[in-house]
Order: sequence, then C-alpha cells, then structure tokens
Amino acid sequence: MITQTTIVLKYIVLRKRMMNEPYRYTERQVFHTVWRLLHVDPEIQRAFVEWFTEGREPRLKYAGISYAELRKHRKMNEFNAFLFMDELKRNPDAALNMLVANDASLTAVGLDELRPELRDYVARKLKEQAADDAKKKEEFRLHDNGSITFKLK
Repeated sequence: MITQTTIVLKYIVLRKRMMNEPYRYTERQVFHTVWRLLHVDPEIQRAFVEWFTEGREPRLKYAGISYAELRKHRKMNEFNAFLFMDELKRNPDAALNMLVANDASLTAVGLDELRPELRDYVARKLKEQAADDAKKKEEFRLHDNGSITFKLK
C-alpha cells in the first residue's frame, strides 16, 4: 500500500517525466500507465518506486527473463518493462508467447508454393472473397465529389 501511495503522491513529477523526452506519452497514456502501475504486483511496485525515486536499477527476473534483458534486447522503455515484468510474473505463458510472436516474421507465399490440397482450398476462398468484394463495391460507392451511396437491406 505504501508503494501505491508513493506513486500517487509523485504523480505530478511522474506525469511530467513521462510526457517529456524521451518518452513523449500523451495525457491519456500517462493516466493509463500509472493506473496499471498501481495494480502491478507489490514486489514490482516497490522496484518501480525505487527506480523512480532513487534511480535504483531493478533486479527483477521472472520466467527466465530479467528487467535488464527487456530493456536491452527488447528496447522497452522503463515503464513498459515494469508492466511486462508484471505480466511475466502473473501469466508467464502468455507473456512469453507475446515475446515469441513479436519475433516471428510473416512472409507471403504464392498459391503455387502451397501443398496441392491447400492450394485448391485457398484458391476457392480467394475467389469467394473477390466475389464478395465485387458485391460490396456494387452496394457501396464512393463518388469523386466525396459523397457515398449504398444500398439499404
């Protein structure tokens, strides 16, 4: 409870810091982030207050990932790193999945690169989507003067 009180008492200083360089948070982002910080695990709150008031680097580590690693390798700012540490502590599987998903790169493949059984299915779905798009274009038109017309059902 004392850490929540400290965060609330330091809100004006915290807000000013978050809205200036290098963070550039909006008023809404500040409010949302501070609200979330008020609800993180007490251990993480204490580490946050020590970092904010005394400049002490936290030694938090959950699910094999440390605060320092998030900052260095994931390029998270301090506030996001504290919030992510809370997610790692509360729900490590979901948090780790978020990290892995952010590493995955998506690549497009051509229809001819798919297995034959998938190729037919995807080709059929693409035709259905094209037909649906054509139908929508008939029902909804954007005119050169900026007006729109559409059919009511």
